[in-house]
Amino acid sequence: MAFTSLFMPTGESTAISTSGTTQEIDPAGALIVNLTSTTGSDAATLPAPVKFSSKVKDSNDQFIEPKVCVGQMLKLVLVVDGGSLAITTTDADGDALTLTFADANDEILLVATSSGYAVLNNSGVALS
Repeated sequence: MAFTSLFMPTGESTAISTSGTTQEIDPAGALIVNLTSTTGSDAATLPAPVKFSSKVKDSNDQFIEPKVCVGQMLKLVLVVDGGSLAITTTDADGDALTLTFADANDEILLVATSSGYAVLNNSGVALS
């Protein structure tokens, strides 16, 4: 797998609490996303990576910053364990990928590719 560049977000970290309903995780420019699972079984998704461009528009034709850019590194850490947390996304080959966090301190380091996410390091996160 070849990368033309890596993008290091400027923010240090952000905290996200998940609930029983599926929500999209917005890293908000952070390298580290601290996750809190609040119910017995939470679900979330990662946004599809996009090539960085100053000309990304939303559904209202307004310019926006992409949530995740190709080459961006993203570390997800379950800091508060209220149950399992399943995050769905696609892997670097474009295939469906589920990341399941079961215990506090489970963490995974990802890099965004044009097709999805490549796993760089994994500690305790089940991949399926």
